[in-house]
Amino acid sequence: MSLSSASRLPRRVPPWLLPRLPGESELDHRARQNEQYFAEQVGENRDWWTRIGEHFDFRNAKVLDLGCVHGALSICIAEAGASEVLGLDLEADRITFASSVVRQRYPGLAGKLHFACQDIRTLPKRHY
Repeated sequence: MSLSSASRLPRRVPPWLLPRLPGESELDHRARQNEQYFAEQVGENRDWWTRIGEHFDFRNAKVLDLGCVHGALSICIAEAGASEVLGLDLEADRITFASSVVRQRYPGLAGKLHFACQDIRTLPKRHY
């Protein structure tokens, strides 16, 4: 594809710039933004693993995901066999979203996948 044809491709609206729909509450608008962002991250994670062409062995690993945002990569790593995954982010609404996604869509991962709104500088000394 040439650069000129690439510039004619439709541009997607980033989730954080999605306009509110007529009659949509602020809460519903935020939920729609979060859902779109999560779905995009799931796809981008899959593409990234494919591009690097290597499969990491997460079996029985303890993983710390710094800046986990909506938790898509944390979920992917837990699905790949990590024994424990802790996703941290500074935004409480992202942590709330990630936690609810695990409870609702990935209940089998709930025992090994945890999210917290915490600054990494305040973490206790623990090995991940």
